Amino acid sequence: MAGRGRGRGFSALASIAVDDVPGFSNSTEPNKVNYSTDPVCDNFSFNLKLNGSGDHNRSSDSTSALTMKERDFNSSLRRPKFAQPAAMPSPESNFVVGLDDKLSIEQTIGALRTLQYTPEQLAKISKESVANVGEMQQLVKAIYDVALENTQLGVFSARLCAFLFDFALSDGGDFRTELLSLLQDQFKTRSALQLANTDRWVSFCTFFCHLFKNCQIGGQPIKALAIAVGELIQSMISDKGCSLVEIRCVESQCASIGQLLLHAGQSNMSKLACSIRRLILESPSRLGVKEKTILLKILELYNRDFYELHPDDSLFYADIL
Repeated sequence: MAGRGRGRGFSALASIAVDDVPGFSNSTEPNKVNYSTDPVCDNFSFNLKLNGSGDHNRSSDSTSALTMKERDFNSSLRRPKFAQPAAMPSPESNFVVGLDDKLSIEQTIGALRTLQYTPEQLAKISKESVANVGEMQQLVKAIYDVALENTQLGVFSARLCAFLFDFALSDGGDFRTELLSLLQDQFKTRSALQLANTDRWVSFCTFFCHLFKNCQIGGQPIKALAIAVGELIQSMISDKGCSLVEIRCVESQCASIGQLLLHAGQSNMSKLACSIRRLILESPSRLGVKEKTILLKILELYNRDFYELHPDDSLFYADIL
């Protein structure tokens, strides 16, 4: 399995910056591709006990003869007037206020983890937090680290990168350059990640796949990146062993970007289909019912060029799973 770390995917990814992405050159340095608080009345608690007028020495006759002024006073104590709570601000109003302040990278990434904003909103906040190349590199690395925490953050982070893809500073700092440079380095060591932590590995693959889906140039997917993505998907299906979470990830990504990969001329998808057939036929005892069912579903998606299955077919697989 360690041998999967080598392949044409890395060279393909490395060529993104030179051949497929405008603004890149070969003259770059090594390893661098060019609520408000709600008043809620402070939980006021009124425990006043009014025994008549409050004067225990007064007789019952005198109690019944309370003056109008005393009755009005007691009535006002029984019915305290609460201040009206301030209207809770909407996320949009919070967001507009946030744009006026320069946030730190840590605060920006904290907002990313909470999924409080849309990717487009968070991209605007991110741009406000970056002032130089060093901070640009810090932002890219922080987004990457968050993307590997789980698949949901992987998808969201990829969409965020799409809104930052053309972000550049006046001094030459370029988000696209820094992102592709980081991905290049991480792609080299993907086999170690796959062996070390399956959850982070699946999040890594998810992040890559959705970067390919969302980060396009001129409305077209980056063909060289498609090679790297195809190799990642292929590497999750192996006759040497694959987990249920990896198989589910392959199914999810094929449904999401399978057509894009075919459009980019990605031949790895036919290799994927062959690997699945071989795994089912040659290692049936190593697969559970769920694994076999999902693999068969992936084959059907492939045979339909990754268009949705017929409702009856989808219901059949859903009943088994």
